[in-house]
Amino acid sequence: MSKKATLLSIVVPDYNEEHTIGDVIDRLKATLQETGLDSEIIVVDDHSRDRSAEISLGKHVTVYSLKQHMGKGFALMGLGRVEEALQLPGFAARLKELV
Repeated sequence: MSKKATLLSIVVPDYNEEHTIGDVIDRLKATLQETGLDSEIIVVDDHSRDRSAEISLGKHVTVYSLKQHMGKGFALMGLGRVEEALQLPGFAARLKELV
């Protein structure tokens, strides 16, 4: 019987955080590495007007950019609406699997 790997996903809502997002991602990566679990970091950029998304992409994490500003909790509570706003079929189902 094979054991399935556990995947831990961290979703980080982001809005105009260019001065902090890089450090947040670095700290998350260091902490996740210590757990020994397979993990991923997903940044949901809430239509930032700064370089937040660009900086996040440079940290080699998954970044989804909303086409309009939707509010801080949107990425965490409005999974179906996130899928619609991003126009990514299956995104909400994938997030629900990971929670």
